[in-house]
Amino acid sequence: VFSAPPVRSANPSFVILLLTVTSAKMPLQKGRYVSNIIVFGAGLVTAMLLGWRNTATNTTTALNGCDPSVLSELYLATVAKSVTGILLETPYYFPFEGAEDKSKAEPFNAGRRAEGLDWPVYGLTMTGLMRIENIKSLLDDVLDNKVPGDFAECGVWRGGASLFARAVFAARGVTNRKVHVVDSFAGLPTATNKKDNDLWSRLNYISVPQEEVRRHFEAYNLLDEQVSFTKGFFRYSLPTLRQRVPDLKLSVLRLDGDMYESTMDALFNLWDTLSVGGYMIIDDWMIDVCQQAINEFYKMHDSDFKPIMIDRGAAYIKKTSEFPVPLKRSWYTEFNETRGVETNGKP
Repeated sequence: VFSAPPVRSANPSFVILLLTVTSAKMPLQKGRYVSNIIVFGAGLVTAMLLGWRNTATNTTTALNGCDPSVLSELYLATVAKSVTGILLETPYYFPFEGAEDKSKAEPFNAGRRAEGLDWPVYGLTMTGLMRIENIKSLLDDVLDNKVPGDFAECGVWRGGASLFARAVFAARGVTNRKVHVVDSFAGLPTATNKKDNDLWSRLNYISVPQEEVRRHFEAYNLLDEQVSFTKGFFRYSLPTLRQRVPDLKLSVLRLDGDMYESTMDALFNLWDTLSVGGYMIIDDWMIDVCQQAINEFYKMHDSDFKPIMIDRGAAYIKKTSEFPVPLKRSWYTEFNETRGVETNGKP
């Protein structure tokens, strides 16, 4: 398909093409989406571009010398555009409208995909490119500044954002930090308090089995001992995670629970594990009840915070200090006592 000149070490175009072709092995899943084609397309495009640049000019000495930093940036850019479905300009659904009915799918819209304002028909994340790039930026910051801790995402859908975080660790040669993938893998719970409603629990489109998410990590050659899965609604699964990893420490915590109660569950179970200097990403900042949960949580702990917008819908907060008062676990206990039981079971 393309040819590239010999170089002092392994040609970058060949390396990336080899990695992506050998990882493009996941079979079609009931026609829903084709992540193996996305992975292959990502590698092929990057490989062809690198091969062309190496052939066309002698000025790209970094590429010809396989500069690791250049290759890692190219690799991560390719993975980012792959998991978001941008490389193949995949169609989308308007959120909540006709999801899974392909006759209602809309043509690719670069602006909507950049800000995570659509639900990709084919792709591994709804977060959009700006939020994916934000994950890289925050992970780069905590790694550069040696802020201790793993990455955790609560609410992962098809796993693309967590997968990308694992790719960042791989690209930077980080072997002592994990990616914690936390989800029910069966959709969202029915509401157990009056602030939430049951709209989310009726959306089958956001229900993705754990085995499927694992296959996505595997397709990118990123499934290893640095990836940990925790299954269940957050009120049950996060205490389990804390018991399983009693010394859990996070540097980046990503919240994508869509509901007041899910957000509170994540805050009360994980905020104290977040290192000072680390970051909390709120994917659902545009959802009123999620923003309300964040505001109430900080207020009850006599603290202020400064949300930094990623795009029109998501924000992140830097943890600059511990709270001046102990965590109000009594409030959370009382909150749980007022909650009902999920009518769609405990996955």
